[in-house]
Amino acid sequence: MKKIVALTDAALLTIDVSSTVSADRAYRTERVSLQAIDDGALRSGSVVNLHANGPKVYAQERYLLNGALPNHASMIVLSVHLFEPDCAGPAAPFFDIPISTNAAGNGQAQAPTVPPEAVEGLAGEHGVNWIVYDDGGTAVYETGCEDVVLD
Repeated sequence: MKKIVALTDAALLTIDVSSTVSADRAYRTERVSLQAIDDGALRSGSVVNLHANGPKVYAQERYLLNGALPNHASMIVLSVHLFEPDCAGPAAPFFDIPISTNAAGNGQAQAPTVPPEAVEGLAGEHGVNWIVYDDGGTAVYETGCEDVVLD
């Protein structure tokens, strides 16, 4: 009987949590690959772009480097081409996040959470790409242009 009560409580908790948070219908969470520029050291790298569509969290980003330059400080920049889904025209930097690697060249970082009010008036399609700059300001890794839809 205790197991049945515990399972029922767990099911109700799951139902309650899932009813308050939902995935974004316009743009799903995506993992975007980073590529080395000019034969730079990088086994793999990615940006995880999460759009939660929640009342407090609109979006979050996580950055991962694997096999990059060891013990190295870099900066990852989210470049946004407003209302230009093909990344035409000028880009505005949205995030400027430090990321450091360990002796194996692995590193991770996270951007601050984006609240819904930060994207008010920006509904539509935008071109975005992420660029990693070394401490001298040289671009070393980048993604391609991604079409991101804000609702």
